[in-house]
Amino acid sequence: MATKEKLTRAQKAKQLFEAGVRPVQIASHAWEVAGSNGRAYQVQELADGTFQCTCPDALYRSHQGEMCKHAELLLLVREFERIVIAEYADAPMMDVKHDIHLKRDRIVVF
Repeated sequence: MATKEKLTRAQKAKQLFEAGVRPVQIASHAWEVAGSNGRAYQVQELADGTFQCTCPDALYRSHQGEMCKHAELLLLVREFERIVIAEYADAPMMDVKHDIHLKRDRIVVF
């Protein structure tokens, strides 16, 4: 019987990202993120730049200085958006409004 490899929170966040899960901003420094179990959790960015999440993992591990997969996902999406914006910032087509859809394996611009 093969043992199941334990994934890091960053790897779990990447799985959520690849499945199309995206944080939804609900306030200036707060997002709602769907978990792998279908529940939604709230992630809040604190003034010191750390994150606080309502999921059980974050509540259990926050004192250890570790982030949960929901906070990791938020950081992953921010970095992805930063790269996309930097890549397309000088493109002539950005003078007009476009819809940018982040698909599992590609970026689609309408």
